[in-house]
Amino acid sequence: MKELKRYLPLLIAGLTLVLAFVLSFTITKGVRLKKLRAAYQPADSAKTTEAADSAETKKTDNGKKDSKDNKTNDAESESQSEENAEDVPLALTSLPDAEIETMPESERKYLVVLNIYHKMSESYEPAVVKISEDSEIYLEKQVAEAYREMAQAASQDGISLTVDAGYISIEKQERMFQKEIETYTAQGIGEAEARVKAAYTVLPPRCSEANYGLSVDFSWTGDDFTATDAYVWLRAHAAEYGFVERYTADKENITRVKANPAHWRYVGPDASVYLRDYNVSLEEYTDNVN
Repeated sequence: MKELKRYLPLLIAGLTLVLAFVLSFTITKGVRLKKLRAAYQPADSAKTTEAADSAETKKTDNGKKDSKDNKTNDAESESQSEENAEDVPLALTSLPDAEIETMPESERKYLVVLNIYHKMSESYEPAVVKISEDSEIYLEKQVAEAYREMAQAASQDGISLTVDAGYISIEKQERMFQKEIETYTAQGIGEAEARVKAAYTVLPPRCSEANYGLSVDFSWTGDDFTATDAYVWLRAHAAEYGFVERYTADKENITRVKANPAHWRYVGPDASVYLRDYNVSLEEYTDNVN
């Protein structure tokens, strides 16, 4: 008992130091994230478009449902929100015949543009690997390595990045695209128009970068990915590891894909920093450098 009383002050002092450290770390992390959030808030135009989309459940390019957008002030119904999203002017009556691309052998392959106007040749098959031993998510080899580095850096900052989807096979992409088309034809929409609307949320096979393991879709809890610490961290640091937010609301008229803040594309660290700092899409970037 005497021994316990003798060392009690030391134990109390030790516990006090541990509690002080934990409290300091928590406060420092909170202040840092607050600064990052202020520095990397999405542009006003992007937030305006997202608000117009309201509570519609987003669908990612790989067919998985995304989070709900922020609710509009007048509390529009979900069905009205879906109408607004579908009415985005695409100025297309049918999908164009996509130009067939050949994947470059050099690092420029990470800049390849895939969309409704460009698709990969049938002869190309990506070399994909698991992002970790205990994961069933695959990415192109170099993309996977870059993701691991990024996830480790985020973890050191107290941020957990969880991938919901990576590489998607051509066969699965075809099934998802056809299912999306059927959703619209069931509403009485003609086949050509249905294909255009479907491609706005699920790209046709070989037109999706997910078919080549070049992109990741993050998962999260809550209603809005842009409100998460993970998104704030990605906005601030993802470009350092070669990743960019691929589909933003202010570039929908260029990408022809619905905004999806959880979808990030690997383009390499040089291009990614430029795309982020100058707020340009991959389409705009490649048009200027080619």
